[in-house]
Amino acid sequence: MKFSAKKGADELRAIATDVRSGGKENRESAAARIYFDSYMPQTTRQEDNCVNAALNYGYSIMRGAVARSLTSYGFLCAIGIHHKNELNSFNLADDFMETLRPVVDLWTARNIEEGQSFTIKDRTALVSLPHSEML
Repeated sequence: MKFSAKKGADELRAIATDVRSGGKENRESAAARIYFDSYMPQTTRQEDNCVNAALNYGYSIMRGAVARSLTSYGFLCAIGIHHKNELNSFNLADDFMETLRPVVDLWTARNIEEGQSFTIKDRTALVSLPHSEML
């Protein structure tokens, strides 16, 4: 799947150059809207469907793997860098997990079609995703 040739790719690249640490311009939100409209056009994140089930499950798997790894090295996951919600015990894991979301997105785009069931086979593949070789 060639993501760079998809509708919105050039606009995403342009927005990426404008994103600043702690930026108040809401560029990340604008990019997310373009990203999901271009790469997951069959769904919105609010719908109850198999695409969102796969995304949510995959994100949870990645978040758990990151949290386990961080705590095994003695990090306190409640203390985040950008995520700072006092009710969230996994702020730091959420900071690190952000870079892994596209891995789940790509797997979902390649393996889940709207209208299908979210099966045990899909769940098993997503659980194995953190152990996949990634370039």
